[in-house]
Amino acid sequence: MVSVIFYSTSTCGYCKPIKTMLENLHASYDENEVLFHNIVVDKDYGGMDNAREWGINAVPTILIIADKEEKERMIGDITQEKVTDAIQRNLQSDVLRQQSGGSGTGGRPLLRGISESEDVRERSD
Repeated sequence: MVSVIFYSTSTCGYCKPIKTMLENLHASYDENEVLFHNIVVDKDYGGMDNAREWGINAVPTILIIADKEEKERMIGDITQEKVTDAIQRNLQSDVLRQQSGGSGTGGRPLLRGISESEDVRERSD
């Protein structure tokens, strides 16, 4: 399971086309493999705290999370190709991990707001 977490603000002009791109990408993936989360830092309940916890200090930022760990981070100039490549790399790692007997993280439905995103807020040490 791979989660794509998009951090934006309500006034970020660069964020709008990235959000649209992610919505289009969402249609390309099975929700049992890839979850897309949109956290609007200045609007969502707990958004600022979540951003601080993950060290987000600029938007737009996308985190790629697998096994509740940050695997990749993209800031600023984020293209569909970069996001797709990151998803594919981490999906392949997930498949290899499962084939070797490792466990996945389990699935949840598409999450839109911070209040539903506890699975990605809880970091494992």
